[in-house]
Amino acid sequence: ESEVTVEHGQTIADPTEPTRVGYAFEGWFVDPADETGEWDFDGDTVSGDMTLYAHWKLNSYTVTFDPNGGSFSGSEVTVEHGQTIAEPTEPTRVEYAFEGWYVDPADETGEWDFDAAPVVEDMTLYAHWTLNSYTVT
Repeated sequence: ESEVTVEHGQTIADPTEPTRVGYAFEGWFVDPADETGEWDFDGDTVSGDMTLYAHWKLNSYTVTFDPNGGSFSGSEVTVEHGQTIAEPTEPTRVEYAFEGWYVDPADETGEWDFDAAPVVEDMTLYAHWTLNSYTVT
C-alpha cells in the first residue's frame, strides 16, 4: 500500500504494477467491486481524497498430455492456478504397459500426483511406458 499527495485537478503518475502469485494484474479501479471504473492515469484528475484498488484475474494454465509413442483420445485441459486436475483415461501402446504420467519424458522419479499436486504453470505431462515381458516355458 502506498500514498501520494496531489493537488486538486491534477493527474497522478501510474504506479509500479503490483504482482500477486497466480494472478494477472488488470488495472487500478476506483471501486473494489466495479470492473467498469478503471482509472485513466493520463486523463482522470483527482478531485478529493480517494483510494484506488488493484483488480486481479486468476491465471489459467494449459496442461498438455503427451502419449509419448502411445495412443490417447485427450490432448489438454485448462485449469485455474493452484487447482488439481483429474487423471485422464490411460493411453494405450501395443506391447507396452502404461506406468503413469510424468513431468519429464525420460525421468522416472517425477510421476504426477493428480490428487495433491496443484497446477501453477503451463505444463506437459508425458506417458511413461514399460515394454511388456513374457515368460516362455
